[in-house]
Amino acid sequence: MSEQRRIIHISSKHQITIPSQFFEALHFQDTVECICKDHELILRPIHKQSEREKSARLLESLIEQGLSGDTLLHAFMAESESD
Repeated sequence: MSEQRRIIHISSKHQITIPSQFFEALHFQDTVECICKDHELILRPIHKQSEREKSARLLESLIEQGLSGDTLLHAFMAESESD
């Protein structure tokens, strides 16, 4: 998306509304990362991972650590339960 600007009203409760074209273009869902840096406020969409995606990332991490077989299975089960 090329740079686009909008003036947004801030409510008395310090709330803003993200313009729909920005919301849709960035695929926002129900959570956002908010960063205050160098006198700027940055909002980034947080895309929730499915349980399958979380499991795949966890397995990938454990395999990268050199785990395999029963050790991999036990580590995966332990990590899965701690979430």
